[in-house]
Amino acid sequence: MKISDERVLAAFVDKMITDKNALVTEKERTALYRVLREQLNVKIEQAMLSALSDEEMIKLNEMLDDGASDDEIEALFNESDADFARAVERALTEMRTDYLEHGDSDALIEQSKAQYAEFLATAPDGQGYPVGMDPREEQA
Repeated sequence: MKISDERVLAAFVDKMITDKNALVTEKERTALYRVLREQLNVKIEQAMLSALSDEEMIKLNEMLDDGASDDEIEALFNESDADFARAVERALTEMRTDYLEHGDSDALIEQSKAQYAEFLATAPDGQGYPVGMDPREEQA
């Protein structure tokens, strides 16, 4: 994905949080954002994989087994005739609908806290930290 795509997804998740929880605190928003963004990334990856043809999936698996580079894998996706835009659009729509209709913000905040605690317990100090997970930042 391109940086502009990342910004769009960040805005998408932020708007989703606002639409469901207009009065959420900044700490809660950060925690919700972390979990929802991770879930969104998984849904997008699944959507893109499911858009590949059976032959392309076989080729992708073979490439992964052979230790293909990121550039080689990206080339497979770029050469595909799959409608990735449509697949991603469906994934975004499904996630938004599911979150707005059934999302449990309190449970997601607790999930974020648990993930963050696990990260702190397992990440070596001095390593690069994922966005929003720097231990120097105040956590929700």
